[in-house]
Amino acid sequence: MKYTPTILFSVTLLGVSLAAETMISRSFPSCAYVGGQIYCFGGDTYSDFDSGNKIDQNIYSLDIAKFSGNETDTLSSKWEKMIPKTAFNLESRRAPTAAVLPDGKSFMIVGGLLTSANQKFSNQTIIYDTATNTWIKGLSCTEPNRGTRQVHRSTAVNLPDNMIGFYGGLEQAANTSLPEITASGKTMNYTSTGGSLVGFRAFKVFSLTSNSWYDFSPQANIPADYYPNTQSATIIPSTGKVYYFGGSYYTPDSLSQSIRVTFDKGNTFDTKAGSWSQETFTGDIPSNRLFHSTNLLPNSDDIILYGGSNDGAKATTDYCYTLNILENKWTRQDFYVPTSLSGPRFSHSTVLVNSTLFVLFGRGLDGSLNPSMLTLNVADATKIAYTSVYRADGQYELEADETNPSATSTGLSTGATAGIGAGCGVLGLGIIAFIIFYMRRQKKKKTQQHQQLESNIDNEQLHDPIVDWDKIDNDYREVDNLAYTRSPQLSENTTQVNSPLSGAAAIKHVPNTPEPTNMEVQPHMNKSPYVMEEVELVKPSADISIVKPDALTIITTTTTTTTTTTTTTTTTTTTTTTTTTTTTTTTTTTTTTTTTTTTTTTTTTTTTTTTTTTTTTTTTTTTTTTTTTTTTTTTTTTTTITTISIKAYAYNK
Repeated sequence: MKYTPTILFSVTLLGVSLAAETMISRSFPSCAYVGGQIYCFGGDTYSDFDSGNKIDQNIYSLDIAKFSGNETDTLSSKWEKMIPKTAFNLESRRAPTAAVLPDGKSFMIVGGLLTSANQKFSNQTIIYDTATNTWIKGLSCTEPNRGTRQVHRSTAVNLPDNMIGFYGGLEQAANTSLPEITASGKTMNYTSTGGSLVGFRAFKVFSLTSNSWYDFSPQANIPADYYPNTQSATIIPSTGKVYYFGGSYYTPDSLSQSIRVTFDKGNTFDTKAGSWSQETFTGDIPSNRLFHSTNLLPNSDDIILYGGSNDGAKATTDYCYTLNILENKWTRQDFYVPTSLSGPRFSHSTVLVNSTLFVLFGRGLDGSLNPSMLTLNVADATKIAYTSVYRADGQYELEADETNPSATSTGLSTGATAGIGAGCGVLGLGIIAFIIFYMRRQKKKKTQQHQQLESNIDNEQLHDPIVDWDKIDNDYREVDNLAYTRSPQLSENTTQVNSPLSGAAAIKHVPNTPEPTNMEVQPHMNKSPYVMEEVELVKPSADISIVKPDALTIITTTTTTTTTTTTTTTTTTTTTTTTTTTTTTTTTTTTTTTTTTTTTTTTTTTTTTTTTTTTTTTTTTTTTTTTTTTTTTTTTTTTTITTISIKAYAYNK
C-alpha cells in the first residue's frame, strides 16, 4: 500500500515576539526539550484538581543555556511567553498527549479533554514549529465507523522511521451509536457524558513520512479486555521494546471503578518482533500510582520513575525509583529535597537534558499546585541526587543537603541545617584549641623538668675518691657468675628481672651490713634518677706484681676522677602511642625489659651492663626516651637506667 506524503508544515521567515513571563503553577503541562530550549504548552491552572478547569492556551519557552549556574527555583520567572507569528485556534485542552518529532525542532500535541463542552476539537492534532514560531494543523486520528478519535490521558513514544506510537487512554465525545465490543466479545459501556473507557485499543502509529494513522502490524498477543489510561511509556531504542508502567485500567467486568496497575509486573511491546508480553519485576516495588512520569536515563539501562498519586488527591511519598531493565529490578532512590520545593509531585512533566532531569510544575504532597522547578543529577543511575543549581555541563558537586536517609521530603530547613553545621564547626574548633593548649602545656612542663634535671646534675659536687686498699682487702671478695643490681623502687605491679653477665667477670658486692628488704633504695642512690650501682673490686693475686694506681676511675652519678669525664646526653623523643592494658616481659642476651602497664601509667626498665678497663677513658651515654601519648588523658613515660660495674686488674710490669 502506498501513501502520498503530505507536508505538515513549511519553514517561513522567523518573526518571533517574546514577552517576559512568570509561568504560574499548573497541572498536566505538555513540556519538551526542543531546539536547545524547554517548551511547555497549556496546563490546568485551577486550584482544585477535580472541581473545575482553567486551561492556559499559551506556549512558553525557557532558554536554559542562559541560566547555567543559576538556582533552579529562580527559573520560574525566566520563562518567555511565545507570541506565534500567526493566529491559531489552540482550544482549551486538558491532559493531551505530546511527543517531540524526529526533526528536532517540532513537537506534536494530540487530543486532550475539551473542557468547555463535550464535543470534538476543530484541530484534533496540532504541531508547533520552534524554528518558525508557528502552529500547524496535523492529521486527526480517524477509524472506520467511529469517525475522529479524541483521546486523552494516553501515551506516546518515538519510533524509528519517522513514526510516533500511541497506546491506551480515554475517549471524549465518542460515537455512542455503535457498541464497543471487546476482543472476548463482551461490551464496554459508554459513560454518562458520552465518553468511552477505551482509548487506543492496540499500538497505534502516526507516520510523519506518510502523514497517516494506522495500527502497527504485525501485533501479536494484544492484552485482551484490558484498557489502560494515565500510565507512562518509555522505549528502549537499542531493543525497540516499549515499557508501560502504572496507571489504571478498565475491563468489561469493572466498568464503574478502575483498577490500579501494580509495579511488580508491566506490559511491554516489542516493536521489532511485533509482539506483546508481560515482564515481572523485583526489588523495591513502587506503590501503585497514576499521573507519574518515566524517562530512560542517559548512557544506561535504567528507567527513572518520578512522582505520581494513588488517589488523585495527594502525591505519593515514595516518589522516585529506578528500574534496571537488564535485571528487571526496582531500586528506591532516597534524596533530600527542601520541603518548600516539594519533592513529591503528580500531574507534572519531566524533561531530560543530558544528565539533568527537570521536574516541571504539577501538584505537591497535599494536592496543591506547585510552581517550583526541580533539577536532578541523573548521571549516576545508582545515585540520583537533587541539585539546587542547574549546570549545563553536568558537572555537579555534592551538596551538603543533597542526600537524606528519609524517603520523604520532610526534614530540617536550610537555615536549621546551616545553624547545626555552624555549631558543630565551633565545637570542633574549641576541641582543637584545647588539644593545642594541652600539648603546649605538657611540652612546657617537660622542658622545665628537663632544664631542672640538667641544673641539678651540674650543681652536684665532684670529689676525687680516696681508695683504702687495706679496707678493700677486708671488705671485698670475688663471687662467681652472679650479678646483682639494686634499681630504684618501682611500682607495686612491677616485676624485676636480673640481667645475667657472662663469664668469670661477674662480680657481686657483698656488704658487711644486712641487705635491705623489698629492694629499697639506699639514700645515696636517690640523688638522681640516673643511679649507678656500687663498684666491685678484686684485690690482685699474690703472684702478680701489683702496681698501685695513682688514681682509680670510679664512675657514679656524683663522683669522677680528675682525668675522667662522665658525659650524659639526654635525647627526648616524642611519639604518639596507643596503650592497651597488656603486660609484656621481654629478655634478650644483653637487655632485660620489664614492662608493666597499669590503667594510666606504663614504666619500662632496661638494664645494660658495660665492662671497661681502668686504662681506658670511659664515656657513658644515657639515652632517655620520653614517650607522651595523647589519646585521652593517659601519659606513658619510659625511663632507662644504666648500671656500670668496673672490675680492676693489674698487670706485671
